[in-house]
Amino acid sequence: MASSSPVASAFSWLGNENNTNSTIQPYGYIATAVLVIIFSLLLKVSKHDDLPLFQPTPKWFRPTFLAQMEFFKTGKDLIAKGRATLPDKPYKVLSESGEILVLPPRFANVIYNEEGLDFGAVIMRDLHGKIPGFQPFGFVDDDENIIQVVAHTILDLIARLSSRVFFGPDLCRNEDWLHITKDYTVLSSTAAVKLRAVPLRLRPLLHWFSANCRRARESLAEAQKLITPVIDKRRAEKRAAAAAAATAAVSQDSVAPLSNDAIEWAEDEAQGGAYDAAIFQLTLSFVAIHTTTNLLAQTLIYLAKESELIGPLRAEIVEVLKAEGWRKSALCNMKLLDSAIKETQ
Repeated sequence: MASSSPVASAFSWLGNENNTNSTIQPYGYIATAVLVIIFSLLLKVSKHDDLPLFQPTPKWFRPTFLAQMEFFKTGKDLIAKGRATLPDKPYKVLSESGEILVLPPRFANVIYNEEGLDFGAVIMRDLHGKIPGFQPFGFVDDDENIIQVVAHTILDLIARLSSRVFFGPDLCRNEDWLHITKDYTVLSSTAAVKLRAVPLRLRPLLHWFSANCRRARESLAEAQKLITPVIDKRRAEKRAAAAAAATAAVSQDSVAPLSNDAIEWAEDEAQGGAYDAAIFQLTLSFVAIHTTTNLLAQTLIYLAKESELIGPLRAEIVEVLKAEGWRKSALCNMKLLDSAIKETQ
């Protein structure tokens, strides 16, 4: 029988199909994994092995993790020791985050524009930004997150502002309404995309069994509950004004509440005809909010990339507002701002 090498014998259980001891194999897998990790840590080579490492005891005498924890207490002294021993020269320190390189001040101008130095990546690594529960620390290393935060912040602003313009003060401060105006478009779009996978003739039936369609219906129903009373109140005020005008023999305009918003615009256009006022106002709100949000978000991101434009834009805005105030004509005279917005489209 041919003899095998010691290494082959030691690990023969990994590939031995005749090994019937199923209880031993899992422990062998675990032991192998632990050994691989230990050897990888012991054989890890620093990029700066030619530089001195300052720590209170020799590296072979104390486990690395104990030296790292001791940095909390002696870190200041270790850095001072390195600075005194090697003035104006680089050295290494074993910190709680691992081995770090300490550079003298004269290197500041050398590394100032070094693209390999990424503060966000360091925060992500040292504060575990990709581990659940630590995600805020990973935010600084993700440009997409920053863009999303800009978009969400602008969406809140536009939803409130649009509601003020369209419906007056009644809904623009209602958090439930603002939440629906922001979310319904996403919910309904998601449901619509998934429903397109269903044959056309089956959609009127199968949508009742779709969770996405159900959420869209619930959102729409909640929106109707919020906006219908506002419309009914407006109509009741107009009827009361008409009755008062008839009694006092004066024109209705003299006693009717003055409104200049989307509700009044729709009522004037309908001229008493039947239409679903709630659905119309919801359609107007949903379409306007998300398109405006997208335009403003893209404009701000564009200006963040072309920051040299911010100064001239600010100067133009100040100059025009001083001359004309907050009037519609002032917007027409902000030529540079208009051009900047158009560049993002």
